[in-house]
Amino acid sequence: MAFSPDKARAVAETLLESPDKALLGEAVSVLGSSKPGAKVIGEKFVDGKLPKEFLSRVADAVRNHVGDPAYATLYDRVMRGGLTLTGADVEKLKQQVVLKGNATRGKDLYLTSTTLACVTCHRLEGVGGQIGPDLSRLWDTTTVEKLLETILEPSKEIKEGYQAYKATTLSGGTFTGLKISESATDVVLREATGRDVKIAKSDLDQLTPSKLSLMPDNVVSQLSYDQLLDLVAFLRSKREQESLRGMVREYSLSNSESKGEGVVKSVGPGGLFDWKTAPTGLSVATTFVWSAAEQPGTLAVTTDDGVVVIVNGTTVLNRPAAKAGGFVENEVPPVAWKAGWNAVTVKLLVPGAVNKLTLKAGGEGLRTAAKPEK
Repeated sequence: MAFSPDKARAVAETLLESPDKALLGEAVSVLGSSKPGAKVIGEKFVDGKLPKEFLSRVADAVRNHVGDPAYATLYDRVMRGGLTLTGADVEKLKQQVVLKGNATRGKDLYLTSTTLACVTCHRLEGVGGQIGPDLSRLWDTTTVEKLLETILEPSKEIKEGYQAYKATTLSGGTFTGLKISESATDVVLREATGRDVKIAKSDLDQLTPSKLSLMPDNVVSQLSYDQLLDLVAFLRSKREQESLRGMVREYSLSNSESKGEGVVKSVGPGGLFDWKTAPTGLSVATTFVWSAAEQPGTLAVTTDDGVVVIVNGTTVLNRPAAKAGGFVENEVPPVAWKAGWNAVTVKLLVPGAVNKLTLKAGGEGLRTAAKPEK
């Protein structure tokens, strides 16, 4: 005999009081399949009336409806309520990170700035921004407990040198960011987006330190439970973090060798740049590799058609056409990185023919950027 959806939900709600975990699991599954039912189990979980072992199932059910602001708020409360930092809960999470977490997927999440702002704000193995602390060797220096605390409560402990400041101006503006510099005439704040704002002292009304971190406190609400496991797995993975070394994340696109003055485009997960996303007519991609000192190095170039690659004005690769197999890695002779910023330019031989490109620089302590940083 089949129940109507409303009757099935009513029966399932009665089973939420059952001490039998199997029956309780069935009830959560039935209720989680509908929006009203997801609300019921979400609120029960937040109130502590469902075991924490059901976190992933409850969270997934509520997350299906986060387009509704009420459910988005409920999802955040479910995740925070289930991710307490007590010993037993952390041990369970550690086990799930090992059993279910995928560090490669976590790396893609970390690098996808449209999902999270990790790579925009933090540098890791030379890749990323300079707004938050450098996360290199995080796998060796930070526990799972500390990672969770930082994700859930970013303002609880702000690392020295990364305190945010709030500036209000006489002209009516309000800006919050990391204080990059201050002189007798102006102050420069770097916002969470990476944009630097220069404020003239003559226009400055107030400049006060903030008790809130620039890192948003809603990171956990942007992820599914499984994505959280993947992200933590990445932040605990030496291999996946070190794979970022030398990866080019941004290019400045133009139709000539323009010294990086062009349209800046970011790559996708894994360092892959899809040239189809570039504005029409732009056939030159320039990026910059920073080295602390002169050193021999390498450059791995992967394309699917003919290109010329130039390092500091010297052509290091001139491949007239694609080899069999399409998207292939090209052999580039060893390169000599000079101290400071090194210009690397990729020119299309046939504009519109190349669809894919990756670059990875090899050497000690390298970092990359679409334009030379100060």
